[in-house]
Amino acid sequence: MGKFDLSDIKKEPKKNILQQPKPKLVKEETKKEKKPKAPIGRPKKAQDDRLSQKITVNLTKAEFEKLASIAEKNFNVPLPKLVRSLLQKGGHI
Repeated sequence: MGKFDLSDIKKEPKKNILQQPKPKLVKEETKKEKKPKAPIGRPKKAQDDRLSQKITVNLTKAEFEKLASIAEKNFNVPLPKLVRSLLQKGGHI
C-alpha cells in the first residue's frame, strides 16, 4: 500500500479527511486563438430600402372581397403587398 499524508490529522484531529474535495489537477493551458464568428441570419436592409411608412385604407366589403380574391389567385399574397404591387404597376409609386 502507498503512504498516507497524516500531517493534516496531526494539525486538526477533528477534521474528516475523507469528506474533503479532491485536489484539482493543474493542466497546462494552451490558449487557442478564437476565430471571429460569422454573422448569423440575413444582412440588414439599408434605411432607404425598408418599408417603414404605413397608410390606412377604408374599403367596402365588396372591394375587400375582390382584393382578397385577387390575392388568393396570386399565390396567397398578403393584401398590403398586393396593393403595393398594384400601385407600382400603375406607375403611382
